[in-house]
Amino acid sequence: MFELVHGFLADLIREGQAAGELAPGDADLLAELGIRLGTSFVLMPGSRLARGDSEAARAAVRAILSPLTLSR
Repeated sequence: MFELVHGFLADLIREGQAAGELAPGDADLLAELGIRLGTSFVLMPGSRLARGDSEAARAAVRAILSPLTLSR
């Protein structure tokens, strides 16, 4: 199951990168990170993230993940 979802997500990431909608990066590694983060919400549903407010949740995730994706 992991490989199926990983392949699907990695392909979506590559499409977004090719369209200029996503920053460049290793699509396979980004897909794995996305799956692992998503799985954590299933296994531990309690969160301080505003999951009912899409914009607030996006802002929080960007604030957390942006430093990890910036090239140095």
